[in-house]
Amino acid sequence: MSKSFDSYSKNYNELVNKAIRNTGYDADALISAKLHKLKILFPTLSKKSFQLLDFGCGVGNLFGHLKEFFPNSVYTGVDLSGWAGEGWKSNDWRLTGGATAKLSSRKQFSSYSFFADWRSQAKSVPFELPGIGPLGELAHSKARWNRLKVTRQPGLILITINGKVVSKKTVKEQEPLKPASIVLLPGGQFANIFIKELK
Repeated sequence: MSKSFDSYSKNYNELVNKAIRNTGYDADALISAKLHKLKILFPTLSKKSFQLLDFGCGVGNLFGHLKEFFPNSVYTGVDLSGWAGEGWKSNDWRLTGGATAKLSSRKQFSSYSFFADWRSQAKSVPFELPGIGPLGELAHSKARWNRLKVTRQPGLILITINGKVVSKKTVKEQEPLKPASIVLLPGGQFANIFIKELK
């Protein structure tokens, strides 16, 4: 996957603002105009509950403005910039990998909060996380979608699956947490992946 977008992502809005400054608009106005146009094209959507897939969502600007125009929408942004792995693709709102290749975040994390939905027929939970490693076999459903929430910070590992705490460990750290990539393991389907760095 190309790293070209990644090199712009930190200053994305600043670059957009610079590119369109002669128009008198900024990135926020551009996003609002897109959503306004969508509302004109599909007026009944503002009253309906629906899923919106933003493929190639970049830095996710659309998310912050969506509720203003479509209050009942469920947003999924898909953009594989910032990730490395062969054979991964988006199918509707799901992210699917091949049989063997992992998908790894280019950015590395040490203290973080992680959230993802997944489903897989495998016994193991298909994630490898910084400061934890492979999650291994933890209680989850093989028949339906699962929701994973993980908090890793100095002294704590907390793993919740489908609203139930499946692992909570107090860790006596011998050294500062080492940054590492978030890794999605092959053979599953994934959606709604969020990572927040903790200070």
